[in-house]
Amino acid sequence: MDKLVQFFKRSYLRVKYFRYGWHGNYAGWSAASTKCGGYNENGILEKVKAATLKVKNGEAVYERDAMLFDQIEYSWPLLANLLWIAGKKDNRLSVIDFGGSLGSSYFQNRQYTSHLTEIKWSVVEQPAFVAAGKKDIAGPQLDFFDTVNAAITARGPHDVLLLSCVLPYIEKPYELLAALAAFQANQAEKGPRISA
Repeated sequence: MDKLVQFFKRSYLRVKYFRYGWHGNYAGWSAASTKCGGYNENGILEKVKAATLKVKNGEAVYERDAMLFDQIEYSWPLLANLLWIAGKKDNRLSVIDFGGSLGSSYFQNRQYTSHLTEIKWSVVEQPAFVAAGKKDIAGPQLDFFDTVNAAITARGPHDVLLLSCVLPYIEKPYELLAALAAFQANQAEKGPRISA
């Protein structure tokens, strides 16, 4: 029992004194954002585009945040859910990938989704990523949009809304989630317009 107590004490002290992340007191989002970098920094888009093009063209296996990998790291729960949903929809899958870069999750899962009758993978991203995606990456299944509404207007209703590690980068994440939840609840009808 003493060893277990000692383990938890050491773990607590390690977490308490060696935290990572952002620290400081800021008046608000805009004050904190002046001290941070992000996906809108110069050069990041070009690195992401170069890596994504290698994956798209079969020159690399997997890309995440502009880093190339020799093997794909799958999110098996995500993939299982995507395939389950497609199975319920006559082998059709339509995804809105909010904050989906240049299609990382689409390319990550395409080996297991390639047999589907139809795929609509709509990435919602920052304007510069959307422009680059439309110009260099988009295809019959994959397209890029500035807003959720634009994706739905262009491609119709979607069955899945994917938000992968994007909420910490949104100024008002709870408002976004509320708007997306309200949108989802009413999507079968006309659906409210949202600014996301």
